[in-house]
Amino acid sequence: MRTLLLAVAILPACLAVAQAAAPEAFVEHATISADGHTVWFAAHGDIWSMPADGGAPANRLTDNVAYEDMPVLSPDGSLVAFQSERFGSIDVFVMPAEGGEATRLTWHSYPDHLLGWQPDGQALLVSSLRDDWPAPSLWRIPLDGGQPERITGPDQDDNNYADFTGDGAIIYARGPGYDYRKRHRGSDSYDLWRFDMETGRHSEFVRSPGRDSWPQVDRGSGTLFFVSDRDGTDNIFSMPVAGGQARQLTHYTDDGPQFLRLSPDADELVFTVFGSLHVMQLADGSERSIPVRLKSEGKHADVVEQTVRNDVEELAVSPDGKYFALIVNSDLHLLKNPDSYPEDAKPDQDLSMTIPLVTSPGRERSPNWHHDGRRIAYLSDRDGQFDIYEFDLESGEERQLTDSPVDEGMPRWSPVDDRLLYLSGNHDMQVLDTATGESLQLQHAEFRIGPFGDSGYWSPDGAWIAYSVAPVWWSADVFVMPSSGGDAVNISMTPDNEGDPVWSPDGRFLGFSFSSSDDYSNEFGSRARLLPLEHEEQHYDPELLFEEDRLKPEDETAADEEASAEDAEQNPEEDGDAAAGDEEEAVEPVQIDFTEIENRAETIPPWGGDASFRLFSPDGSVAYIVLDDGGDNVLAAVDTESLEMEVLGPAKLRGMQITADGKRIYGLVGGSISYLDIDGMEMRGGGSIASSSSVVQDRFALRRQSFNEMWRILRDNFYDKGLHGTDWQAVKRKYEPLLESVPTGEEYTMLMNRMVGELAASHSWFFSPDGSASNPQATGSLGIELDPDYNGPGWRVASVLYGSPAWQRGSELFPGDVILSVNGDEVGAGTQRERMFNNTVGELLVLDVQNGEQAMDWLAAKEDAPEEIAETRQVSIIPEHIGRLYGAKYEAWVRHNREAVDELGSGRIGYQHIEGMDYRSLARFRRELYTLNHDKDALIIDVRFNGGGDIYAQLYDILTNKVLFHSKTRFEQWRDTPEWQWHGPIVVLINAWSYSDAEDFAHMMQEQGMATIVGEDTGGNLIAVAGVGLADGSFFGLPMEGWWRLDGRNMEGFGCPADVPVEIDPNALAEGRDNQLEVAVRTLIEQLGDDSAH
Repeated sequence: MRTLLLAVAILPACLAVAQAAAPEAFVEHATISADGHTVWFAAHGDIWSMPADGGAPANRLTDNVAYEDMPVLSPDGSLVAFQSERFGSIDVFVMPAEGGEATRLTWHSYPDHLLGWQPDGQALLVSSLRDDWPAPSLWRIPLDGGQPERITGPDQDDNNYADFTGDGAIIYARGPGYDYRKRHRGSDSYDLWRFDMETGRHSEFVRSPGRDSWPQVDRGSGTLFFVSDRDGTDNIFSMPVAGGQARQLTHYTDDGPQFLRLSPDADELVFTVFGSLHVMQLADGSERSIPVRLKSEGKHADVVEQTVRNDVEELAVSPDGKYFALIVNSDLHLLKNPDSYPEDAKPDQDLSMTIPLVTSPGRERSPNWHHDGRRIAYLSDRDGQFDIYEFDLESGEERQLTDSPVDEGMPRWSPVDDRLLYLSGNHDMQVLDTATGESLQLQHAEFRIGPFGDSGYWSPDGAWIAYSVAPVWWSADVFVMPSSGGDAVNISMTPDNEGDPVWSPDGRFLGFSFSSSDDYSNEFGSRARLLPLEHEEQHYDPELLFEEDRLKPEDETAADEEASAEDAEQNPEEDGDAAAGDEEEAVEPVQIDFTEIENRAETIPPWGGDASFRLFSPDGSVAYIVLDDGGDNVLAAVDTESLEMEVLGPAKLRGMQITADGKRIYGLVGGSISYLDIDGMEMRGGGSIASSSSVVQDRFALRRQSFNEMWRILRDNFYDKGLHGTDWQAVKRKYEPLLESVPTGEEYTMLMNRMVGELAASHSWFFSPDGSASNPQATGSLGIELDPDYNGPGWRVASVLYGSPAWQRGSELFPGDVILSVNGDEVGAGTQRERMFNNTVGELLVLDVQNGEQAMDWLAAKEDAPEEIAETRQVSIIPEHIGRLYGAKYEAWVRHNREAVDELGSGRIGYQHIEGMDYRSLARFRRELYTLNHDKDALIIDVRFNGGGDIYAQLYDILTNKVLFHSKTRFEQWRDTPEWQWHGPIVVLINAWSYSDAEDFAHMMQEQGMATIVGEDTGGNLIAVAGVGLADGSFFGLPMEGWWRLDGRNMEGFGCPADVPVEIDPNALAEGRDNQLEVAVRTLIEQLGDDSAH
């Protein structure tokens, strides 16, 4: 994508005169000196300082390719702490306030989010998940680099933005929380809590309908400052730390203050308002903004000319297989297939270099070849929406084919003439005669939502169109209709979801894929089906019914040769025509027998995973499907007559296309052009074809295109036509000028998340991979908890996680063991464990261990135990990545809950946690319901911390299964049929982390009267979403379908209300209790009406 046209280049400059210049930086985090003369802030991925009056440009204090932000000045003003991604995660560093060498303080491979300083300046305060699950806690990081010390947790809610009160407590923000989502009202918003470090007790401190966050404490006056959007907009409030009435200090009505930071002397508050830097004098409440000017140039070139290799985004193979139409850098390129040259006649040049055909300021995509191999149709949004263009390779000219205010999509040439099939907007499938300019609307239906969906597919003779659309809700069917217009025939007609129709080149078959919601083991999985278009009658010769009367192979060959000879004698002219190789052979008309066509499709033999249709061999004798073999795609060939299947081998290609001779299948693997050599039912090998493209990469031009495409997609496809009351045109005017103020990928991600946050909707997110984090370091974990009260020497083991490396046979560690050294390096009391275990994942470590009491007993019980057990032993152990151990922590949590329910309910109450609304969790739910809980009287279904999915309907079917008959054999007792019904009362346990389909499930169980809902109201985050990729490599969430309760309430913004409200109590968690679980058990005991349980 290049900006080459002068008129296009001048236009933005003219418009810029009428609007304010974009700021040099979009600032979020800042800190200010005690004298109020200097501010430090983060911008462009670095830390800067400048005079607080804005009288001079800022100086860059860090100059690292990694992203760095969150500067916080030490209490004495000598140091600035900040967080950096220098080692692949977010770690905490300190440096002199005037700049200089930075010192790393944390080594954990999971983020440590810097919050502030301890009042004495000897430690830093961070929020970090570290080894916990499921939520981060508060930690103290010693300035001397010693072992981090836990302050709060483990907890079931985030412990985030925090400050010390000065009286032995911490005020912190608690909850899942959102920084950028506007106007949200839900249980998942931040509230302020107080933690007493002396007693270890938590207490709620500030709660409002909205978000309460970013606390800062003036320890001298005992005043708390914080931000609240209780009235719909962020504003600063103050209140006594001892408690009392909150007082509003600012009165913003649109974007308000965020990310407060108090000066060391508590005279000033520095904060940001939508990227601008502000300071408030607390003595009189006066406020001023500080203009930010940067002294240094950017670290990255905005426009780069370079050669990219094997970076193809889309591929289309010409009809003769000699050329590739490619999308590279969002431009249309051409590459001659080097394998089309005779081996002894290849030119002496770089055959990988592509030829740029179209390099517009917009995004080109979806190339499609005309059957003459001379023209290419494609999409381009250079004029603000996707229109269809064609490029003529002979003349070198481009022609615009459509010009409408909506996005066009999926252009496909007819295989026999100049007609072009495409989608116009989301609902119209049209055929354009490019010779006459006449357009015919074939169908009006919901073909797509934004970029999702497809137009139709031409039959080989161009007479028919096959397409997929949903006549009823999401269950799409495959239809066939005349390409000249007329009635469409549903040729699949099932309650399943069918799509991706593929015509066989000989016109005998139509293949398609289908998925069924009845398959509990195959999440969103699919199967492949083969439909004969003509109904073939079977004829039998009674003389050949018996084996001894049938022709032998040699007899068949002789008979075939004799028939061929007779045919040649009767039709000598046909033989002559074939010998002449008539290239203009007419395409045979496709014959379709629509009589009961919906019943003729054959399912390809079942496979354990997904099976989806891809293409046919040219003669239609072989169908090629892709199978999911445990996460790895493999290609299979299916004989279209016998349906016998052969697995050919790995197939990672996307966008598969077969050559006219059927000998090669092309596609993309990553950005590389790759191929598989095939021969019918056999694979002969494969390889790749190198591509090199000279491109101009204009980072901000690409971002502007992606910004506008995302803006259009949300405008046209957001589930609510009114966009939740958002002035979307004003949002565009507000954010587009700021794109060049956020040069780093992290800042770009932040700005776009702010933009989608304007919609006040869940499932609205944005991510750009254009970040600077590199060389990620991995923390090795043994699966142990250390005793925080042990002062050395070494580390004393407090507990060992089931299933972890320290639990495995041969590497056992026990509570009470003391680790004295690692690979010979002595462990001091202040040695930071993460630093010693940094980058040790998968490596063998040798630990010198002082045996604890349990270890001594274990050693003594061994068959070969000596009479005297040594006080120390060596343990060889291989650490795992901490991420893998979170799964073990989850299983330990579930096991603990089940044991607690079993004890509290006297064995009568079952417990099941649903981890996610996916088919793996569904299969586990069914299995546990029928094995662990079939004999229970009541059931707790826990959907806390469930991130959603789409299995609510299958869960309903399982839980509403009823007895229809009784059955028995002569040797057994009566049993219910169908087996396994649930009869007892149910509690559904929810919290603010129950998200999306987990909320849907709770709403359903409540409205249907199937369960009592216990816990904390869910957050009101229920929209069907799809991830959309953009030209610059970024992704965003498109909330495309809303859900309403039967009583008419939109579940987006309306969380499922608990019938028995109970919030999680962090004090109970600290005692090893789950108070929500306890209330759930008591509720069921009351419903069972039996006091025998306790």
